Amino acid sequence: MAGRGGKREGAGRKKAGVSRKVSLNMPQEFWDYADRFETFTDCIKELWQINNEFSNQNQFTPSGEGIVLKVIDKETREIVWVETYETEIQAYRAVKELKERNFNPDHFDFDYNTRA
Repeated sequence: MAGRGGKREGAGRKKAGVSRKVSLNMPQEFWDYADRFETFTDCIKELWQINNEFSNQNQFTPSGEGIVLKVIDKETREIVWVETYETEIQAYRAVKELKERNFNPDHFDFDYNTRA
């Protein structure tokens, strides 16, 4: 019975990365956002992806400026929806949500630019 049970070298689930315990103090708005994900890891992955997509762009605009988001009908080229955001990250999230909930990307284009 000596060969059964117990700790065995190489047994068990392999780790996917480096594990660290952290404690975060964040505004409630962040936690409300994070709670929408199945796991906190999924939340961090999404935020990491957003950060990487905008790493070469200025994410925050100077005071008095904003990001204008326009939804454009592909067939008629008419602007059907306009919103303004403080940062490109907010505009990016809005585009993602609008595509999922309101405007089918097969029928609409999404354009956002900095305005002075």
